[in-house]
Amino acid sequence: MYIGRGYKRLGIPKSIWGNPFRSKDAREAVRKFARWLPPQPQLREALDSISGKILRCHCPRSQPCHADAIIAFWKSQHGNDGMETAPHAAP
Repeated sequence: MYIGRGYKRLGIPKSIWGNPFRSKDAREAVRKFARWLPPQPQLREALDSISGKILRCHCPRSQPCHADAIIAFWKSQHGNDGMETAPHAAP
């Protein structure tokens, strides 16, 4: 499931799960996203839609990704069953 900001050149629309925070420091962008995510009503309502999905975005595999924050939030609401961390890569 694509969770990125979109990729106009490839015609990929942005996802509601895209990280709105940009930073030269990927860890900081992920930290901001992790704090921002829980009170977002639209994302809380859509949380079940990611159950069992592989989350994909454009983050290099060597850097932190907001997918990890999404999975951590999902697990905080549902327990550990049903979501596993998978390597992130472009769709």
